[in-house]
Amino acid sequence: VTEKFNAVFALDNIRELVRHRISNFGGDFQRYFNHEYHWVNVRVLFDESLNPGEVVLCFRDVEEEKQVQLKQMELLQNADVPVRQTALLAILRRVCDPSARRLELAEKLLVRGTGAVQLSPHARLRAGSGRIWLEHPPDAEPPAAAPCMPLEPGEWALGGDFCVKIEILDAKFVPLGPDVYKKDLNSLADYAKIASSVRLRTRQPGDRFAPRGRGVTKTLHRYFIEEKIPAPRRALWPLAADGSRVLWLWGAGFAEGTQPGPDTRQIIRITPIPRVEDVL
Repeated sequence: VTEKFNAVFALDNIRELVRHRISNFGGDFQRYFNHEYHWVNVRVLFDESLNPGEVVLCFRDVEEEKQVQLKQMELLQNADVPVRQTALLAILRRVCDPSARRLELAEKLLVRGTGAVQLSPHARLRAGSGRIWLEHPPDAEPPAAAPCMPLEPGEWALGGDFCVKIEILDAKFVPLGPDVYKKDLNSLADYAKIASSVRLRTRQPGDRFAPRGRGVTKTLHRYFIEEKIPAPRRALWPLAADGSRVLWLWGAGFAEGTQPGPDTRQIIRITPIPRVEDVL
């Protein structure tokens, strides 16, 4: 455990990460505290706002959630073959054609619990530290971005492994009171405030976003840095925009100025469909 941690976070390795402009790197490790081992998430964070040669090293105690994660992984590893294969097929379909050979390799990886399987030029399946997930290497060729498309009801598979569900609802049947979670409210907007020219797409130069409740408008580049969106994922991050004005953003919801009000007749709801690797 100690040897792996020391190798990953060796000074030379961190310098190499910075040289390749990898802004968010790390993972879960067992570290020795108070005479026993605890699971800790350790990350190296880097962006251009730091002084030359500086990075931020963050530690977060994840013991409780890691134990839950380990239990879920154990249940999946010990599940009946049809159950295991169904879960793995759902992952594989996000990034490639789930051939029998790929499924066989993925199942061996799951049972082994450590290692990686290359699924395509832009994605691999990795296991370790009690979990299994899809990984997009920063130096790999990214998958093609989704084309611009209008905001129409339905479930849409976008670039990479992103999917969204779009609904147009009668405002009379949508709860908007103070007992509704902020995250749920952020997925709702007054449909009349969304121009017909709005398109679902990925980022473009000059895009700007005004998160609800913050009273500021930021370039998408600055927002991604502040929210620590991994650099390799940014080119495929879904959004809905009217020109350069971003009205909806994956993970943040609708922008300031689109909130439903007393006179709202129709509501548009955009719901991100969780990626399989976020669930396992």
